[in-house]
Amino acid sequence: MAVQAPAATAITGIACVYLPVSDVYASTLWYVRNLGLEVGPNTPLVPEMGHAILIYPSRGPAVFLLGSDEISTPTATARRRDGQETLNFCFFVTDVQAVMDRLKDNGVRLETDELVERGGCGTNIRCYDPDGNKLEFCQPRS
Repeated sequence: MAVQAPAATAITGIACVYLPVSDVYASTLWYVRNLGLEVGPNTPLVPEMGHAILIYPSRGPAVFLLGSDEISTPTATARRRDGQETLNFCFFVTDVQAVMDRLKDNGVRLETDELVERGGCGTNIRCYDPDGNKLEFCQPRS
């Protein structure tokens, strides 16, 4: 039986993703440098900022970095029932090898140094931001 939301409440896409970070300014610089996000016009880049709105050059969904004093160490990561770490979110990319090369060049902590082929899901790479948020980049199969 297919489940379908009424047309008036149907979800049409993702507006934004919220991530807790310990230092909003430093994390903003990390996301700009490593992922090519841009600082939104509503949150000027200044030290001691409480949150940041980061956008894609194409003006797609935003990433909100929210200052938090509750950041745990990366070793205390939540786990799925099968023991795997949870992912915070996944980006579609057109060239996953170029993404991996950029992340390596910038010293970003990767889950593995090799691209992972996931069959029908495409090829991906996973990494961690400075607060241990786990991110995935996926190049779908053509």
